[in-house]
Amino acid sequence: MPPILLTQLQPTEPPAPPEIPAEPLPPAEIPSSPTIPVTLEDLKSFLEAASPTPGLLTQPWATLLASLAVLGSGYLVYRNGNKTRKQAEIHFGTSHDLEVTRSLRDRFTTIAGQLADPASAVRTAGVYAMEALANDWLARGDKSEAQACINVLCSYVRAPYAQAQGRGQNQTNRIIRISLTDRVVEEHYEYRQDDREVRQSIIRTIAAHLKANGKGNWSDLDFDFTGAHLDNADFSYAIFNKPARFERAQFLGASARFEHATFTASATFGEARFCSGLTIFDDAKFHGPNNKFSGAKFGSRYNRFDRVEFTGGITNFTDCEFEGEDTAFDSARFESKNTLFTGAKLLSKRTWFVEATFESEMTSFDRSTFDGEAVSFDQAKFRGKNTTFKNAEFSGGLTDFNAAEFRAEATRFGYAKFNGDQTSFDKSTFGDTRAKFGGTEFNSVSGTTFHEARFIGGRITFGWAIFNGPASFERPEVWANVEFDWSAQIPYEMRKRKPQNVLPDVWPPALMDSHGAEEEEEQD
Repeated sequence: MPPILLTQLQPTEPPAPPEIPAEPLPPAEIPSSPTIPVTLEDLKSFLEAASPTPGLLTQPWATLLASLAVLGSGYLVYRNGNKTRKQAEIHFGTSHDLEVTRSLRDRFTTIAGQLADPASAVRTAGVYAMEALANDWLARGDKSEAQACINVLCSYVRAPYAQAQGRGQNQTNRIIRISLTDRVVEEHYEYRQDDREVRQSIIRTIAAHLKANGKGNWSDLDFDFTGAHLDNADFSYAIFNKPARFERAQFLGASARFEHATFTASATFGEARFCSGLTIFDDAKFHGPNNKFSGAKFGSRYNRFDRVEFTGGITNFTDCEFEGEDTAFDSARFESKNTLFTGAKLLSKRTWFVEATFESEMTSFDRSTFDGEAVSFDQAKFRGKNTTFKNAEFSGGLTDFNAAEFRAEATRFGYAKFNGDQTSFDKSTFGDTRAKFGGTEFNSVSGTTFHEARFIGGRITFGWAIFNGPASFERPEVWANVEFDWSAQIPYEMRKRKPQNVLPDVWPPALMDSHGAEEEEEQD
């Protein structure tokens, strides 16, 4: 029998089962919650059956309980629906708020581009568009976004500006070539066309929103006009509740007006230049901690601060300059802790402090210069702790302290110089004060007079005073505790002779009443 080789056998696969077509199963039926109509009668029957004491629920009670159950289920439906509705409203409100915020910020970007446009009409339209945008932000209660709009407007007026190039389209740039040995340096200055009108539109827009009755009030926003060029600026009746910065600003045009303006926070005008024809701060109120005018220059024809009020920490006119026809602080009230005119130059033809009131702890006119046809402190009132005119210089025509009241704890005119044509302290009052005129020079050519003055203070001393011109202390109304180098209370070895140019010849002067009585006796 021949051998069987296993390798020759091929493995066979089992036959596949016959394909049986699958019949589709009927769709499964999802049982739904049975709906059983429940009527009020059914509910009453259910309550009656569920009661442990059948018959207890009479017809009225069953009706009442069934009604309460219906009302309770209705309330639950209402509460769930109301909750869902509120959630939908919140979601819609949030989405709407985000969309509005995005839209307003897109407007800001577009408007900022308008303000940089070469055409003045487009820039002017941008000013009013930015105004509307700031009001829209404030209407939404977002001051920070409104402040961004204000910052853009303020930055526009802070940009370089040449008044001549701001009127008309005659020039848009200027090139200066400077030759330095083998190289040339070029300086380029770009000017916007018709920029003056755009700047005035910005100032008018801002000022309109700073008034108490202004639509969309901006008084609680910050305004930074540092180094700005302000042409015909009119901030009359404006209210600044946040710091207002005008440092190094230049006021141009016909006038710069701040009458009846109110500054409740700090107002800084340091090194500002008032070059307009008229500068007015009449009836303005400065109530902030820092009222700064130091280094400012008032070159207007008329500089007026009549009835202005200064309160707060410090009012500072140190090293400022006043020129022009008139500088007036008539009826002004200086009630800050410190009032400083130290080193000030009051060079106007006429300088007026008539009926001004100084009630600061320190009022200083030290090293100040008064030069003009007339300087008047007529009926001024100096109160507080210290009033000082040390090293002050009065030149020019008339210097007038007539009927002034010196009632500060200490009044000092030490080493002051009265060089004008005439100096008058007639009817002035030195009361409740230690007044010192030590080293003061009275050089007025037409004389210095203290006629009918009232010396009623603790001590008034003219020790070491220099009388180079005529001086008269005749007919004082009150003469008490007044010391001169030749007074009787001075030790004999230190006493000097009274100069002949100091009247009266008979010393001390006779009082006004006794002098009048002597004249009546002579007439009799």
